[in-house]
Amino acid sequence: MSMPGLREPAGQVARDAAARSGLLDESQGYGLVSKVLHWVGGLMALLLFGVGTAVWFTSGSDSSHLHHRLSALHIALGGLFALPLLVRVLWRLSSVWAGRHPLPVPSQNGTRRLARTVQFGLLTMLTVLIVSGPLLRWWSGNPIELFGGWYIPNPLEDNKLLRVYTRAIHQRAWQIMAVLLVFHIGGALLHRRLSWQRMRWFDFRSRCQL
Repeated sequence: MSMPGLREPAGQVARDAAARSGLLDESQGYGLVSKVLHWVGGLMALLLFGVGTAVWFTSGSDSSHLHHRLSALHIALGGLFALPLLVRVLWRLSSVWAGRHPLPVPSQNGTRRLARTVQFGLLTMLTVLIVSGPLLRWWSGNPIELFGGWYIPNPLEDNKLLRVYTRAIHQRAWQIMAVLLVFHIGGALLHRRLSWQRMRWFDFRSRCQL
């Protein structure tokens, strides 16, 4: 008979095995699951963002047909991508809560603080868009129409006042996310360039010491 406390819980053993296999995040870097969710979720968000931007630019009367087609595409993509994007946000939060968040790379305090703020802002705005998108459709009294005749039924009643407020929140979150995306992409490119220069400098020093 085994003594209590001598055997680790099965869940902890499974998490340790997954971390060793590179699936979960560790202090040295992100795991495979986070990387896949990051890029897949990023592509989904960029596609929705691009179509949503096209919907806004074609809102004039001269392109009403194109505007309605783009709106239908944006709604269908939002209905399909809402759950995967929500999983991406929850996975990121679960890694932080479980203490599996990678340690930040050495950098200036201001740069590190800005990077964390941008990441948190992107996740927050993405969550707002995921929630406000379906609510905006449902409070208009319509279901969420997907592709091939499939749709998500409307569990709510038509509410003009809430629809107006939700539309304002959705658009403002879209505007804030546009600014944060510029900072995020610019910061990623800058970080990659600095890392490349640092690697070249270390390689140069190692060659000189030979």
